[in-house]
Amino acid sequence: GSDSPLRFWVWQAIEPRTQWRCYALAPFSVARAQAAMAFIPALLSIPFALLVATWASTVTKRLVTRPVNALSELARAIACAPEFLHQAKDARLPNAQQLPLEIAQLTE
Repeated sequence: GSDSPLRFWVWQAIEPRTQWRCYALAPFSVARAQAAMAFIPALLSIPFALLVATWASTVTKRLVTRPVNALSELARAIACAPEFLHQAKDARLPNAQQLPLEIAQLTE
């Protein structure tokens, strides 16, 4: 019923033994529907990927940045007042067993 002509996607393949050309036609509407079905899961996965990236950065901050900052603060306090070393007794640092290996070694 519409005045616009139907438009088709054309696929071509060559049969290896006979070298015959095979053509397949599909209306644009079918191709668009297939493309939408293929891309919808990808589009829906983007917010999930952002959520995972946010969670990973939070965990990294918690595991690495906070202990390093606490160690830096303690080092500054000791540099300003060396007698603070005997008073602190590592009270301001997290438990070394809970830290990543490199930070635990740095803390020791």
